[in-house]
Amino acid sequence: MHEHDSRLTVARRRRHVDGLIALGHQFLRFAGVGACGTAVHYLAYVVLVQARMIDAVLASAAGFAAGAVVNYGLSACLVFQRARGHREALWRFMTVAMIGLALNSTVVAVATLSLQLHYVVAQLSATGAVLLWTFTGNRWWTFAEAV
Repeated sequence: MHEHDSRLTVARRRRHVDGLIALGHQFLRFAGVGACGTAVHYLAYVVLVQARMIDAVLASAAGFAAGAVVNYGLSACLVFQRARGHREALWRFMTVAMIGLALNSTVVAVATLSLQLHYVVAQLSATGAVLLWTFTGNRWWTFAEAV
């Protein structure tokens, strides 16, 4: 291998490593922002369940919607560089959120109704699954560069 080829390989590896580090930092910012939305979600969820206003699945969906509003604002400002206009990014974000809501509600329903788990344990499980989905969907679709 020539010295020039060796330098190119090292440079490519370095760019790859730098890209992975940047992705990790972005995921951590997303998780931090998500913690704010999750706090709103859980607060609404627990209040609605404890007040016996609605069942755990509906309370989780209501809390999810409240948390999604917080997540969009913070994600657009602090996590992702918006290559798209607000109008396009918002409908994409809402699409990812609706799929996340379906995933969240399914996990909570199965965990509470079929597995008879405590509603908070059910919600913790759902939150982990939704975190992975929403980061992926928002990074590579909602806030991705317009083509």
